[in-house]
Amino acid sequence: METNSTFSIRRIGILLRNDICQNRKKYFFLFIGIFAAFLFVHLGSIVSATTSNLVSPDIAAFLFDSYCRKIGIVTSLMFWIVALSGASDIMSPMKTKEGKIAFLMLPITSLEKFIERALIVTVGILAIFLAALLLAEICKYLFIPIFKVSDVFYQSTLPEIWDNIPRPANNTANLFFVVFSCWNHSLFVLGGSFWYKRPFLKTIAAIVTFNIVCGIICSLLPITDLLLDNSYIITSKENILHFISILNVIFIMLTIFNWWLSYYLFKHSQLKARKPF
Repeated sequence: METNSTFSIRRIGILLRNDICQNRKKYFFLFIGIFAAFLFVHLGSIVSATTSNLVSPDIAAFLFDSYCRKIGIVTSLMFWIVALSGASDIMSPMKTKEGKIAFLMLPITSLEKFIERALIVTVGILAIFLAALLLAEICKYLFIPIFKVSDVFYQSTLPEIWDNIPRPANNTANLFFVVFSCWNHSLFVLGGSFWYKRPFLKTIAAIVTFNIVCGIICSLLPITDLLLDNSYIITSKENILHFISILNVIFIMLTIFNWWLSYYLFKHSQLKARKPF
């Protein structure tokens, strides 16, 4: 229900505050779950290095580096799980018929509602994740004195974790990684805008099905001979950079399209549930 067609940031702020107040238990338990997972990994890694005080400083430093690398991998994996599951939850107020009626009847514009939900599943989820990561980093110092570990474990692991998060080695590849990641995130936003119940699992199933179908189609086409033709192989570094730049533009456009389509689906939402899946 739109009683005012004028866009207002103030109304978005009010809706954000109401959303956080109404779903504070949900966000709190999400925070506790992420925090507990990080703390468990921290303690497990520290326990596995309890003999580091009996070895040389070089070996202790190696164990600490291995510890940071393990935390970095876990951080990357957990971030993607939390970010994608959160993205698919963009239309959580629409899961029930009563919630859908209440959300659609709010006296603000559809764009304001959509932006509020987009902020929750992007900035909100990121803030919860970072807060849980920081709290786990602080709490680990309460347990370190219990175990016989080297003094090197008393330093902060956050800079080392950042360095050990798996990512491409150069800036061009990093940009493509970021753009491609945003596109993947937008797929789950689109899935959450289409399916209101179990959107995360349904989006994964749709992506897997699409990849299988594309794989079957490609296997039936003479694409293998084309790929084996040396004349099509990109060997120049400049050509590779141009090719990656083109891919960046394509995936940016696809990301914008997915967000636009998500908003379109929400704006044209009806009280009748969608049937597919």
